[in-house]
Amino acid sequence: MDFDTLVRERRSIRGYKPDPVPKAVIQEIIDVAKGAPSSMNTQPWFLHVITGEPLERIRRGNTERMLAGAKPQREIATRGGYEGIHRQRQIEIAV
Repeated sequence: MDFDTLVRERRSIRGYKPDPVPKAVIQEIIDVAKGAPSSMNTQPWFLHVITGEPLERIRRGNTERMLAGAKPQREIATRGGYEGIHRQRQIEIAV
């Protein structure tokens, strides 16, 4: 598939099946995503895969908060500039 087709045919789906995603599919997604570019090669992500009862608790809590009218909480909080290894990667790519 070429990029133009990919962009034009993409869609967002928010009606999810209740079936669990097979572990092999999750691993494939992670393996492919590891090759994605990041701003200034900082690679500032940390990944957590949650399944089973912990995931169900999160779902229930999110549903309860939404139905109670709580404001959305964004998953990615901005904290200013990069620090540590992420700052070093930023410097290395600039050099």
